[in-house]
Amino acid sequence: MTWATILLAATSGLTSIHVSPLGDDRADGSSSRPVATFERALSLADGGDTIVVHEGDYRISRAITIGADKSGLKVIGEGNAILRGGVKIPSSLFAAPQGEAAQDLPSSARNNVKVVDLKKLGVGKPPQLQRRGFNHRSNMAPFELFVGDKPQTLARWPNNGYLRTGQTTDGGRPSFALSDQRPSQWRNVDDAWVYGYFRWDWADDSIPVADFRDGRVTLSASHSYGVIANKPFYFENVLEELDSPGEYFIDRKNDLLYFWPSDPNGDVYLSVADHSMLRIIDGTDVTIDGLRFETSRAAPVEIAGGRRVTIKNSVFRNIGMYGVKISNGAGHRIESSRFTDLGEGGVLLYGGDRATLTPAGHAVVDSVFERFMRRSRTLRPGVDVYGVGMIVKANTFTDAPHSAIVFHGNDHVIEDNFFGDLLDETGDGGAVYGGRDWAARGTQIRHNLFYKIHGEGNVENGVYLDDQISGVTIEENAFVDCRLGLMVGGGRDNVVRDNLFYDCDRALHLDSRGLGWRAYGFNELKSILEKVPYQSAAWTRKYPGIERTLQDEPMAPKGNIVSGNVLLKSGRDTDMLEAAFRSKSDVRENTSADGEWDVRVTGRTLVIGPRAMARIPQGMHSLARTYGPRVSVPSN
Repeated sequence: MTWATILLAATSGLTSIHVSPLGDDRADGSSSRPVATFERALSLADGGDTIVVHEGDYRISRAITIGADKSGLKVIGEGNAILRGGVKIPSSLFAAPQGEAAQDLPSSARNNVKVVDLKKLGVGKPPQLQRRGFNHRSNMAPFELFVGDKPQTLARWPNNGYLRTGQTTDGGRPSFALSDQRPSQWRNVDDAWVYGYFRWDWADDSIPVADFRDGRVTLSASHSYGVIANKPFYFENVLEELDSPGEYFIDRKNDLLYFWPSDPNGDVYLSVADHSMLRIIDGTDVTIDGLRFETSRAAPVEIAGGRRVTIKNSVFRNIGMYGVKISNGAGHRIESSRFTDLGEGGVLLYGGDRATLTPAGHAVVDSVFERFMRRSRTLRPGVDVYGVGMIVKANTFTDAPHSAIVFHGNDHVIEDNFFGDLLDETGDGGAVYGGRDWAARGTQIRHNLFYKIHGEGNVENGVYLDDQISGVTIEENAFVDCRLGLMVGGGRDNVVRDNLFYDCDRALHLDSRGLGWRAYGFNELKSILEKVPYQSAAWTRKYPGIERTLQDEPMAPKGNIVSGNVLLKSGRDTDMLEAAFRSKSDVRENTSADGEWDVRVTGRTLVIGPRAMARIPQGMHSLARTYGPRVSVPSN
């Protein structure tokens, strides 16, 4: 019998396997003799066992898979148990800039910038930067730097805000004029990029710079919608612009990291992992409780197939991509967790069967999402929903430049959430957004609070039903201090009922775009509709009349109901009501009043004073409450 066999025999009766940074992988995993690595602990665990992860840092150098054979496994973090996809850079590797690079740095930075030879860190060749933004999705971020738990910024100009494109020429290699000739002073421009909104404020992009010449910037590729004048952008990844604390630059030719730490005493981490930390494949009743996932280039957790996997009381922080991807299976759940400073969104939910309308039942509840679009800044929501029958309940979404929830498919429930300080940099979006699908029936958006939804344009909505999405119910929500409460962009059989609007620029936008400027969209909508069996018994029983869509003025906004809404200091229901919408849908019994009212938001609590309470129906009184998580959520 080998040593390994003896050890496995000795540990086979354990129900708890302990792992600690002070442990030893030759130990038995008991509380007095913990192992050192998560991988070893998992190898000792059977289905139904518990892995106790003691406080400490655990670098995950390759993906760890929990399979069907570990069903029933519980993984519980004690204290500050961190699974990390990055490496800590010891101060012993810090050096002062030398030679031409030192001269290229701004004089104010030369005595503050640290240089690290990445070859000595042993992390491999730094990956090249890739395009990011609206039309560029990937599964991987580049190396990123974090100091004192704060994301650092690729050296950029200007340090804050945006420049504006000048006169443009477009084509395969667009160019635009610069009003400031500062880039002509840069020597290192081989890997300079521009990031911005080159045509629409809902479509960001990053594009490598090809050339600076005669006061113009030439880009190496075009933007999806072309480049026009007077649009916001900034330069990034320029060594000469490393001029303030919190900025960094990676010389990919020489494998050198330059950075000016935002916190001189903070620990320095470089994210390097190009894989998930945990992959739960076809597992059932697996629980991840109280772990922290940090500094990774890829999504730390992927759940595929299986049933009832739960992630709770956990933190996802300083991630280059999104935090969790759930695909297929049934009944997976994320609860009481925090997602903060993520690069490309928070949680991706896929599941259910649209052909049969079988729900997946995945849920995201009682969690906090903040600063979840750090790298790409449009359409990287806190929760991205695809499929049938998802639940997004009692969460908080704050501090992001675009949509918090984007939904696709059928029969989702979005309720009891708080949405605040969103769409502050972009336009033509919604805190909750769905679009372009006549078959996207059955979603309920109810009992949510939308607060301070403002942006750069005039169509930043609390709820945005875009381009004729149909069959969505929006009821008993509160919209406070929003540019526009909600929009029904054409579409059919949507219900907007018993909502409260206060201090919004406008409450409702109800249009008939399918009969006007978007009549060209018929073929696209027809194609999307025909991808599902909308005339089958399963569909017609659940959504009566959907089978007649193509024979019943399909581009007309028919069958919508907008009733029982109260508009205080938010205009009137007819302010943005198009005639065809009025004639083909039911808009009635909405009330409005001007002036100041005793309504306010304190934290996540909607306060409705007695004067306003007397104005609204009894059924709306329950809106005066606290929204978002009902339980405590781990701090940062």
